[in-house]
Amino acid sequence: MITLLSPTRTMNMAPIPGTYPQATTPRFLSEAERIVAGIKTYSAKYLASQMNLSPEIAESDYNYFQQFDSPTTIQKQAVLAYNGVVYQKLNARSFNEKEFSYAQQHIRIISTLYGLIRPLDAIKAYRLMFSLKIPGLNTENLYQFWQPIVTKALIDDVLADDGILVNLASEEIFKTIDISKLPENLKIIQVRFKEHRNGSYKSIQMYSKQSRGNMARYIVTNQIKNPEDIKHFNQDGYIFNNLLSTSDKYIFTR
Repeated sequence: MITLLSPTRTMNMAPIPGTYPQATTPRFLSEAERIVAGIKTYSAKYLASQMNLSPEIAESDYNYFQQFDSPTTIQKQAVLAYNGVVYQKLNARSFNEKEFSYAQQHIRIISTLYGLIRPLDAIKAYRLMFSLKIPGLNTENLYQFWQPIVTKALIDDVLADDGILVNLASEEIFKTIDISKLPENLKIIQVRFKEHRNGSYKSIQMYSKQSRGNMARYIVTNQIKNPEDIKHFNQDGYIFNNLLSTSDKYIFTR
């Protein structure tokens, strides 16, 4: 069983006290380097306009890419570098050796810069949107560039496991996958979290992010291999809703 996560825009590249597994190399590092080479031709002002960034954040992003190839640029294991809500709840800093090993084998993260990465793959700080057109790639945006690459890589990883993909990525990020290319022997289970409000169940983005992180941690710390075991998840008041769920869509409500 492979679990899919989104990346986050916020990153923390500061050193973390403690001992962690050695970083691994992203499989699409050469593609990432091509993207960086193209982005370097853009000004901070252009990045701000194209990605709706404040001048301060755009300037920081611009500097990240200009210094990207420097030997002094810090890199860090992805699952420790991403610092959004999902990864705060995942709390990989507390993983033991067996949990890191499980995560490395069974967690995949879709990245706008690195394509498809494993938790321990070494990444550098970046902020990038799939909608951005990159000089030299001959595609309209990064969705078009990454879709065939990431789709094939994910298919290979899932089929090399047991053929089951549990999707905890956002809808925006999951669009990177070309569903039409997925073989019949690959099963996707979509996981959703919903609140009961005003007589109906609705997804609330912030709570969904928190729960995706909690669910990912639950999967890793329990080293789950059978998706049926996911149904026992019951944190923050969420429980599996059998009436709303189907065999390929697990709905948790509160």
